[in-house]
Amino acid sequence: MEEKEKWDSDFAKRKKIKAILDHFHSEFSVRIGGSTSVYYAIDARGTDPVLTEQRTKAAILAAHNSAVGTSVQAHAEQMKRMPQR
Repeated sequence: MEEKEKWDSDFAKRKKIKAILDHFHSEFSVRIGGSTSVYYAIDARGTDPVLTEQRTKAAILAAHNSAVGTSVQAHAEQMKRMPQR
Protein backbone atom coordinates (compact mmCIF):
# COMPACT_ATOMS: atom_id res chain seq x y z
CA MET A 1 0.00 0.00 0.00
CA GLU A 2 2.84 2.39 0.82
CA GLU A 3 4.32 2.01 -2.68
CA LYS A 4 0.96 2.82 -4.25
CA GLU A 5 0.62 5.96 -2.16
CA LYS A 6 4.14 7.11 -3.04
CA TRP A 7 3.55 6.60 -6.78
CA ASP A 8 1.29 9.62 -7.24
CA SER A 9 0.28 11.04 -3.88
CA ASP A 10 -0.30 14.53 -5.30
CA PHE A 11 -2.16 13.28 -8.43
CA ALA A 12 0.41 15.02 -10.68
CA LYS A 13 1.03 11.91 -12.79
CA ARG A 14 -2.68 11.19 -13.12
CA LYS A 15 -3.37 14.79 -14.11
CA LYS A 16 -0.68 14.56 -16.81
CA ILE A 17 -2.27 11.39 -18.18
CA LYS A 18 -5.70 13.07 -18.04
CA ALA A 19 -4.33 16.04 -20.02
CA ILE A 20 -3.10 13.66 -22.72
CA LEU A 21 -6.48 11.91 -22.80
CA ASP A 22 -8.22 15.30 -22.96
CA HIS A 23 -6.05 16.23 -25.95
CA PHE A 24 -7.05 13.10 -27.86
CA HIS A 25 -10.66 13.21 -26.68
CA SER A 26 -11.50 16.90 -26.56
CA GLU A 27 -15.18 16.20 -27.22
CA PHE A 28 -15.44 13.68 -24.36
CA SER A 29 -15.62 14.02 -20.63
CA VAL A 30 -12.54 12.43 -19.02
CA ARG A 31 -12.47 12.00 -15.24
CA ILE A 32 -9.89 10.45 -12.92
CA GLY A 33 -10.45 8.89 -9.56
CA GLY A 34 -9.12 6.59 -6.91
CA SER A 35 -6.45 7.14 -4.31
CA THR A 36 -4.76 3.76 -4.34
CA SER A 37 -6.10 2.56 -7.67
CA VAL A 38 -6.33 4.56 -10.86
CA TYR A 39 -9.29 4.67 -13.18
CA TYR A 40 -10.36 6.95 -15.99
CA ALA A 41 -13.99 7.31 -17.06
CA ILE A 42 -14.45 8.42 -20.66
CA ASP A 43 -18.00 9.42 -21.56
CA ALA A 44 -18.25 8.96 -25.33
CA ARG A 45 -21.99 8.72 -25.86
CA GLY A 46 -23.10 9.61 -29.36
CA THR A 47 -19.71 9.03 -30.96
CA ASP A 48 -18.32 6.43 -33.35
CA PRO A 49 -17.20 3.46 -31.19
CA VAL A 50 -14.34 2.49 -33.55
CA LEU A 51 -12.95 6.03 -33.64
CA THR A 52 -13.31 6.28 -29.86
CA GLU A 53 -11.35 3.03 -29.41
CA GLN A 54 -8.61 4.16 -31.81
CA ARG A 55 -8.24 7.53 -30.09
CA THR A 56 -8.22 5.94 -26.65
CA LYS A 57 -5.48 3.49 -27.70
CA ALA A 58 -3.42 6.37 -29.15
CA ALA A 59 -3.86 8.41 -25.97
CA ILE A 60 -2.87 5.49 -23.73
CA LEU A 61 0.21 4.83 -25.88
CA ALA A 62 1.20 8.51 -25.73
CA ALA A 63 0.74 8.58 -21.95
CA HIS A 64 2.75 5.36 -21.58
CA ASN A 65 5.59 6.66 -23.75
CA SER A 66 5.66 9.90 -21.78
CA ALA A 67 5.78 8.01 -18.47
CA VAL A 68 8.55 5.70 -19.71
CA GLY A 69 10.59 8.65 -20.96
CA THR A 70 10.20 10.44 -17.64
CA SER A 71 11.20 7.30 -15.76
CA VAL A 72 14.32 6.76 -17.88
CA GLN A 73 15.33 10.40 -17.42
CA ALA A 74 14.78 10.24 -13.65
CA HIS A 75 16.84 7.05 -13.42
CA ALA A 76 19.68 8.64 -15.41
CA GLU A 77 19.65 11.65 -13.08
CA GLN A 78 19.66 9.37 -10.04
CA MET A 79 22.63 7.43 -11.40
CA LYS A 80 24.60 10.70 -11.81
CA ARG A 81 24.18 11.36 -8.10
CA MET A 82 25.37 7.95 -6.94
CA PRO A 83 29.02 7.65 -5.92
CA GLN A 84 31.18 5.65 -8.31
CA ARG A 85 32.70 2.43 -6.95
